[in-house]
Amino acid sequence: CTVEHDAGGGRVAALRTDEMALYDSSRPLTCHTAEPEFTALLAQVPRSLLPLPPDASPELEVVRTSSGEGMGALLARYLTA
Repeated sequence: CTVEHDAGGGRVAALRTDEMALYDSSRPLTCHTAEPEFTALLAQVPRSLLPLPPDASPELEVVRTSSGEGMGALLARYLTA
């Protein structure tokens, strides 16, 4: 799956199996896949609940992380339970 933020002008991330992406849900997002069947899990967290400075958003656009190790694995466990 290829995830693109703000089509044409934003960041792009190619996600592989067992990866996840963090993105700013207040901006347009598109996901393209060549696979006929594709499953995705989306979890939306209000920005007000995240301890981030207001100008942090551009740094966190479409950040890819593994759901099989580290903090990504911990988060994935709770999202898929």
